[in-house]
Amino acid sequence: MIKILHRYIAIDNVCAWPVLLKDPKSDDLYAIIHNSPSHGWHEGSLDCYKSEDGGHFWTKQGTPAPHDPGENRIHIAAGWDHENNMIVLSNGFKPDLEKKNRGIVRGIWCSSSSDFGKSWKLIRDVKGAIEVDDQIPFGRIHSLVDKQLIATFYRPFSKEDSQTWSGISTDRGKNWLNHTALVNGKDGNECCLLPLNEDCKILAATRTHMDHHVDISRSLDSGKSWHTEQAVTLGMQHPADLTKLKNGNILLTYAIRNKGMTSIAFRRSIDHGKSWKSPGCIIDLPHARDFGYPSTVQLSDETLITAYYLSNSENHNRYHMGVVRWSIKYE
Repeated sequence: MIKILHRYIAIDNVCAWPVLLKDPKSDDLYAIIHNSPSHGWHEGSLDCYKSEDGGHFWTKQGTPAPHDPGENRIHIAAGWDHENNMIVLSNGFKPDLEKKNRGIVRGIWCSSSSDFGKSWKLIRDVKGAIEVDDQIPFGRIHSLVDKQLIATFYRPFSKEDSQTWSGISTDRGKNWLNHTALVNGKDGNECCLLPLNEDCKILAATRTHMDHHVDISRSLDSGKSWHTEQAVTLGMQHPADLTKLKNGNILLTYAIRNKGMTSIAFRRSIDHGKSWKSPGCIIDLPHARDFGYPSTVQLSDETLITAYYLSNSENHNRYHMGVVRWSIKYE
């Protein structure tokens, strides 16, 4: 059983694709978003917003990835390093509206901030996890042992299969090495990781390309190898975010894009992702056309904050980042 506490149009006139982060030492929230109200067809940058009141109000902090003229920065992976510096990976396109083509994927940048998003150090020449030009960073960046960072990268479907890899950085995100394929190496797309706070164990939720469902994979060796365990959504229900709750449960939040069922949904696991409770609905979005990409964190009082993007609602016809504050009653 869940209870909706509040729902907001938190940041208006942005396509967002938010990655939500909670300060490791407080309940301050940060959202890394794409700041243009377009699905990658126009110029736009990545901005960082902050909320000091649990998601009620948001203020702009800074711009992790300012776009070059004629280009955009729309793809996001974000997290904290071992010294609580914020790390953001990004890339995007140089779209051609006349040819109705977004063009080739631009190079990966790494942005870091030591003052909680106000100022940013930008490195443009970043070596990704794999030797292909069109790899895209996605989801959250996590800290592992020995000051290592782990993130995921995917190659969208083109002439080759859509694939997803995890990569390790030992230099705060400048270079990503030791890549390993997820989802048996094929049919992988956008992937979210969650370290389980057990030695070397990591959970992954990966969107597939062919029917767009989400698979759960697990690594027992800090991402050096992966085993796909099960599907946790049906087709056209993607992508997913993973959150470890204060009681040890794992929360999966995702978008249901099936016609007549459009919504933001969740599932919960009480055994570290080995099995999952029945799906539940957080919010219905009956008028939605372009939406989803939920990102969820939990506050110290166990309130859940889920950010998502939405092109239109029943009473609001602009792209925006929405926020839901909600709670869940455990069985």
